[in-house]
Amino acid sequence: MLKRTLIGALSALAMTSGALAADLPLRPTLPAFPASAPAFTWTGFYLGANAGYVSSHNRLDGSVPALDAILPGIGTLALETSSDGFTGGGQLGYNYQFGAGSGLVLGLEADFAYTGLDRTVALPIPAALGLQGRFRSHLDELGTIRARLGYAYGRFMLYGTGGFAYGETVREASLTADGQPLARVTVDDLDVGYAVGGGLEYALLTSGPGAVTLRGEYLHYDLGQRGKPLSLYGQDTVVRMRNDGDLGRVGVNYKF
Repeated sequence: MLKRTLIGALSALAMTSGALAADLPLRPTLPAFPASAPAFTWTGFYLGANAGYVSSHNRLDGSVPALDAILPGIGTLALETSSDGFTGGGQLGYNYQFGAGSGLVLGLEADFAYTGLDRTVALPIPAALGLQGRFRSHLDELGTIRARLGYAYGRFMLYGTGGFAYGETVREASLTADGQPLARVTVDDLDVGYAVGGGLEYALLTSGPGAVTLRGEYLHYDLGQRGKPLSLYGQDTVVRMRNDGDLGRVGVNYKF
């Protein structure tokens, strides 16, 4: 009897517990939060294009005794031209960022741009002499290989840059009388020097490991001063030349 009573009580208790459990509210399901995206890094190779405005200053000076033999007083050259215009080209490089998000960025970049800088000026020769003279300077391309040092604020980066610059410059001075050539000095050389400047770059929001970046940049270039030995009318002389200028440009890159 006692045994049947105990079994019945346990059965009733089990049924009551099951009913109470069925009446309890379901445990709420917590929403799944997406994993946070990794911080952007500037580390990687990039390739891009640029366009902007460039100005150039060209100087040529020296003493040409052979011209004094033709007409005293015109054998000293002191010629200068300035020109400006559109520039466009491309660049490639590599950046390495120390840390993610914000931090120091080191890089190396090479670029090459078309300039088309060409200017001809008349020499200041009195009309009474019956002579005409001109000085022409021409720079078609400009290239640089530069280091970059920047600091990244997430997707923004401020940077300074400096390094090697080169360009092929043609300089020509000529003197004529009644359309007949009297003398001509032409120098066509690859000039080398340096370029320094700085800029600001911003990485657009993109999916995947790559990114598109936009930049604005200023560079000052100086292709140096060189002396060019020339022989004119059997006389040896040295003509000194200098070429420098400034360019401002915007660019777009794809970072791999």
